[in-house]
Amino acid sequence: MSAVLKNDSQILHAISLGNQSDLDDLMRLRSGLVCNHQINAEIKNDVAKLFRFFELYAYFVYNFSFYVCELFTSLKDDGLKVIIYENLLEELGVSGNQSGGWRSHHGEMYRQFIQSLRQTSIYPTVILPDEISILESKSKKISEHFYSIHRQIIAEEQDSQSLAAFSTIECWVSQQYGLWKNYLSNIGEDFQHIDIRTIDMHCVCDVEHSASLDALLSCQITRANPESIYGIKIGILRGMSASEQMFTDIRELLG
Repeated sequence: MSAVLKNDSQILHAISLGNQSDLDDLMRLRSGLVCNHQINAEIKNDVAKLFRFFELYAYFVYNFSFYVCELFTSLKDDGLKVIIYENLLEELGVSGNQSGGWRSHHGEMYRQFIQSLRQTSIYPTVILPDEISILESKSKKISEHFYSIHRQIIAEEQDSQSLAAFSTIECWVSQQYGLWKNYLSNIGEDFQHIDIRTIDMHCVCDVEHSASLDALLSCQITRANPESIYGIKIGILRGMSASEQMFTDIRELLG
């Protein structure tokens, strides 16, 4: 558990309670640990840190579809599987009844974004060629740490807890990508040469994903007993902790 969560008495108080009102309060806190994370202020006006941040964040994105697939496979409730399956298809680049090419895969779209960053005139002035492989290696470790936490949650085979943990990712993504697009727009002429499709897409689609997941959680809550509600709270708490820790890991490596 992260230091932030250990010291947040409001969250710790909320998970000990078994009613809907307190769960609503906890759900409203999900995105705050990421969207208010100190790393955002540090990369806002520092191009070197901003570009390194995107490099370190990369393997979280590359591996996200694997995680969604594992989540889908683990779920026992058919109603939950339907929603997560639709999410998985979108991650793979399939929209509606249209099959997408590999370039529409969300991880691949982020890779194209990274490649476009590397081709800007400003990139080589802040990141040396020899540093790229080092950043990629660090990014892999950050991703492995993050997903190991969620795989442990999945392994416990509690649908509501796994879904609640998953929801803590979707709730901050659209807000964060909006911030990062604004930061990138400040770099000057190079901005027009950056492939920001992945950013624009996540600013829209993850608002819908988050709303769908919250509706599912609400449905689970109405059918749940106090013990199950506690499980949902634990899932949210563990997911919040994992997300906050990932950004703390990135911040520490930014120096």
